[in-house]
Amino acid sequence: MSLVCPLLYKNERGEYVCGYNNEVILKPDICLADYNLCPRYNLYRKGESIQKEETVKAGVVAREIKEKDLMDTFKESVSRLENSIGMLDNLWKNYEEEVSKVLNEWMAFKDIVIGRLNAVDRILVALNSEINKTRIEYELGLISLDDHNRRLEKLKERMKRYEEEKVFLIQETERLEEAINPHVQRVKLEELKWDIGKLQLSLAKLEDMFNQGKIDKQLYEKIKREIENELERIKRSS
Repeated sequence: MSLVCPLLYKNERGEYVCGYNNEVILKPDICLADYNLCPRYNLYRKGESIQKEETVKAGVVAREIKEKDLMDTFKESVSRLENSIGMLDNLWKNYEEEVSKVLNEWMAFKDIVIGRLNAVDRILVALNSEINKTRIEYELGLISLDDHNRRLEKLKERMKRYEEEKVFLIQETERLEEAINPHVQRVKLEELKWDIGKLQLSLAKLEDMFNQGKIDKQLYEKIKREIENELERIKRSS
């Protein structure tokens, strides 16, 4: 260890100066021998210790602030995700309601279309019968060729119109059904998943009750078989 005080230095004029207060020292004996006894050096050491302590405290406070900021960030993320999930729940609920509404409208429309297709089929049968009747009447000489041709032309025009309507209704009905089916299946699948989840939970509870001796083996196997059969039925229907 050096005997010279670390605060001691010489200025440009060669004078000894104390680095604690920058004062010129005329007799630096203590600074060159036993500077630990120097009150100014001890004040410096005390101040350095306080500074280190304050630095440590500042570091602890900074770390606590950083950890607090991190926790605040976590809380904000949790809150934001909860809001997003809640929004998804509302969107899904609205989606299910809209699917149900559109499905009801679709089923009502489909019934109307089926009724109309049945009516068109009857009209086409009647028109075809009228065409045959017109041909027979002509062959029997009951109507002239002009009347025969004129009637056939009108009947065939009507048949063409109804046949085009039939094709249109069938094609559009099939197209709409293909469009709505994925939405119906999506909602139905979620309902089935929920049903399956409930049944699986019931099965687990049944196992616990049997293991704890709350029900006998015969009743356990009977209920278990019923639950498993229902699970299989739901899975097949999906």
